[in-house]
Amino acid sequence: MRSIRARSCLGLGLGLVVLTAVAEVPRVRACSCVARTDEQYFQDADAVFEGHVLRLERRPDVLLVHLRVVRAWKGIDVEQVVVRTAPAGSICGLEVEPGRSYLVYADGAPGSLSASLCGGTRPIEHAGDALRQLGEGVVPVDPVAEDRAPPLVGEDRNASSGTSVASASSSSPSEPSTRTAPTRDTSSSPAQAVPSAAPPHGGSCATCTLGTRFAVGVVGPMVWLIPVVVLGRARRRQDRR
Repeated sequence: MRSIRARSCLGLGLGLVVLTAVAEVPRVRACSCVARTDEQYFQDADAVFEGHVLRLERRPDVLLVHLRVVRAWKGIDVEQVVVRTAPAGSICGLEVEPGRSYLVYADGAPGSLSASLCGGTRPIEHAGDALRQLGEGVVPVDPVAEDRAPPLVGEDRNASSGTSVASASSSSPSEPSTRTAPTRDTSSSPAQAVPSAAPPHGGSCATCTLGTRFAVGVVGPMVWLIPVVVLGRARRRQDRR
């Protein structure tokens, strides 16, 4: 009897030790999701899109997933979004990797999107059936980024500023240019001497001046010699008589 009691006490002691050890092990919570169809995921979500993970921003109580929107089917009209989720998959946080694309079912609007492991989000390569139901989707364009984009090659830059280029081409090619050569004002400037081809005394040749000066220089002294010659001849005649 004593041996039986001793064995019973030993068994009870071992049981208490095992229970104590199990109680000391920290509890691990697992995410439990209710299965739904792709149509139900789409109806329950506020935003449905294909997103390419750019980077992950881990914080103590949340994981921020930065995604580039490849195409969208619901609730998205921007090119990049940030989705908030739990920091671990064990508490229903998204299990995503940078550089991969996912079909995302999210709640909220751009700027306050959130998603969970139970919302239907999955890698894009595992979303064939859902993609066939969704169709092609729409590629979003951010209007703010579009305004900052440079103009295309050959695009008229003046068209965006409201200036008209047609006014320059509407004028006739035969019209003179608005830029004219500078003109000289002759009203106030002194007149320059312009040589004239006409002789100064109104003759018909340009050498009359030279001829007149020559005649005056030669004939002038000869006029004084005529009386002398005439008187000399008269005296000779008287002497002969």
